[in-house]
Amino acid sequence: MKESNKNNEIVGINSTGTSSGETTVSRTSLEVVSEQIQTIDDFVRVVEMSTASSQPLFAEAEKILAELGIHHLKDIPYTDIPGADPSRTKLDIYYHEDLENAPVVLYAHGGGWVGGDKRMARFKPAALVPAGCLFISMNYRLRPKANLTDMASDVVKAVAWIKENAREYKGYPNRLFLMGHSAGAHLVSVVGTNETFLAEAGLSLRDIRGVISLDTVVYHLRRLFENPGGRVQKLAFEGNEALWDSVSPWHHVESGKSIPPFLVFYSEGRTEAHEQAIPFVERLVEAGVDAEVVEAKGKNHGDLDADMGLEGDETTRRVLSFLDRLIR
Repeated sequence: MKESNKNNEIVGINSTGTSSGETTVSRTSLEVVSEQIQTIDDFVRVVEMSTASSQPLFAEAEKILAELGIHHLKDIPYTDIPGADPSRTKLDIYYHEDLENAPVVLYAHGGGWVGGDKRMARFKPAALVPAGCLFISMNYRLRPKANLTDMASDVVKAVAWIKENAREYKGYPNRLFLMGHSAGAHLVSVVGTNETFLAEAGLSLRDIRGVISLDTVVYHLRRLFENPGGRVQKLAFEGNEALWDSVSPWHHVESGKSIPPFLVFYSEGRTEAHEQAIPFVERLVEAGVDAEVVEAKGKNHGDLDADMGLEGDETTRRVLSFLDRLIR
């Protein structure tokens, strides 16, 4: 991989997500308004409000990417599902003319399985594309219209599209990494462990080079429901009990099945990590999988994702190191 500017940092972007000298853009945290959420409809409303409040940040990211000479191709369909909202089965591609046989990073956004948008890639391409990666951000179908297996299948459909089309954008499809935040982190972790989803597209776990999971509390669904925390997240899973084990990465960790390497982050002080992320990584390691769990010091749930790609961001540095180690 190439180095992204000096020390893999993005010059001119500060930790607030704005160009140096410009007004700070505030970010609405789902955690701040979680007390308003009593039903899944409330959940949808709050996530939509949060996404709408991020519009200035999306615009700032577009400006930075243009300054870096990164091309942004928008709204490319990766599949066609009858009856589905076509906007939910599209992806965006970020690339640079200098790329050649580039490893591919596919990003699945967060949003509690009920909302979110592929534009939440924000500044990630500003770090990953100059480092030599083809970056792709995807939408996927959402609750309550879709269930959790539908969403995982959408990730696989995007993977299959990349396998067929990455070379057109200077990517090398045999070096494909999955990345996700929150709900998206859960989905890429499912696809990276439960081989039945990839098999639906004629693919296998060997087709995934690595998985980067950014702060999800859902690796073991039944454990989530056994404990008092995670009230908001539980809304997305209620009524889908028959699917819980299939979309719980914990249940699919076995030795000898070619599970790809995992880099798992959790936000500082997140108590659920001791019941979810940390035991999940321990289980991976026990099964002989290359896996690491990292507490993102100084980051809350939203910042961990939104700050990736910014100057001096430690999560970005760890991700670039993980990619570089597995690509060489």
